[in-house]
Amino acid sequence: MPMYDFKCACGWEGEGFTHRGQPYRCPQCSGSPEIIFKAGSTPSVIGDDIPGGMTIENISKTPLTFYSKSEYRRALKERGLMNKVEHVGSQGSDKSPHTSRWV
Repeated sequence: MPMYDFKCACGWEGEGFTHRGQPYRCPQCSGSPEIIFKAGSTPSVIGDDIPGGMTIENISKTPLTFYSKSEYRRALKERGLMNKVEHVGSQGSDKSPHTSRWV
């Protein structure tokens, strides 16, 4: 879900997450602020990279370090393995009926 910059008629400006088509409510007046894009800003997207790497010790004889999620998925697929737990959203959404909240 991308993060947007918002501006409300009450003067509040801030950023928040929302789906296009779902209204975002102003935290000050509960109004409907408009989405704005400041110069040089774009919606935030989670990248494929894993900063610092992720070392997995139990998929080969020696520990393997992965620096991207796609590299990790490719290594699992090559070995016929899969993640035991993975977030899968409902069709057309990133929300899942099994996820109550993120902390």
